[in-house]
Amino acid sequence: MIFTSGWGILILSMKMLINKGYFFFKFICHYNLYGNLYLTGFAISIWVSIFILPHVSIVPLFWGLLVICLMVAAYLLFKAVMIISSYKKKYRYYRLSILRLEKRGYKAEFFKMGVFEPCMRIITRDVLSHYGYKERYKELLRAYGGEDPYLNKAKEKLLASLNVGEEKVEFIKQGEHNGNRI
Repeated sequence: MIFTSGWGILILSMKMLINKGYFFFKFICHYNLYGNLYLTGFAISIWVSIFILPHVSIVPLFWGLLVICLMVAAYLLFKAVMIISSYKKKYRYYRLSILRLEKRGYKAEFFKMGVFEPCMRIITRDVLSHYGYKERYKELLRAYGGEDPYLNKAKEKLLASLNVGEEKVEFIKQGEHNGNRI
């Protein structure tokens, strides 16, 4: 009955806010590896364009290098923003992983998607090691680390949509059709 009162809702809200803040701190410092690398590259290209390029004495070369540096900086900033904007997706995966482990226990099928992407791999490793399944993470890497689950789902859908016999499906899976390589 504590969560039906105003204080219970306030306590629950504060707990959720603290958990989200903890995840945000870990996201910026630990989970956002590639985003931080892109931001570092952006900072270096801006630094070069501000402090190094003004010392170039040839004017056309200066403007050409400045445009190249700014284009590289814009690309790196775009990639960093794209990675950082995936915060909600990663937080949702993080919360679902924790809830899944607390309520249902460990099942490899749930973490199959989390082992494919590099950023999700870090989150999966962190959550599994926090709940005492560190050795299971290594098993997940061996089992699912090299395959793309999204591509496998697309292949399964395509093969299921084909209305052909089992022999032709076997030929397609092996990479041959009517004796020719596909």
